[in-house]
Amino acid sequence: MGNEKMTIFYKKRTLEMCGTCQGEQTLRFLGDDEEDMALIYGLIIVDYDAFVFTNRRGFELIRDENGKIIIKMRDEFKESFMKYISA
Repeated sequence: MGNEKMTIFYKKRTLEMCGTCQGEQTLRFLGDDEEDMALIYGLIIVDYDAFVFTNRRGFELIRDENGKIIIKMRDEFKESFMKYISA
């Protein structure tokens, strides 16, 4: 997939992920509601990761010590995922 990107949409107040899509997207798809919805929803564009893309509910967005939004695997997802990795 090379240099492909994906867009993650989230609620600004809670950082809850609302959706993902391949490529670099904007909120323009909301048409006339774009300005109003931009008050509630944000987006980040990151390198495409098929695992995150297909297992979105296993990840959450958090702010790092510098305030940057990053993707983190949820602890409960990590525990269930680790069952399938042999040592």
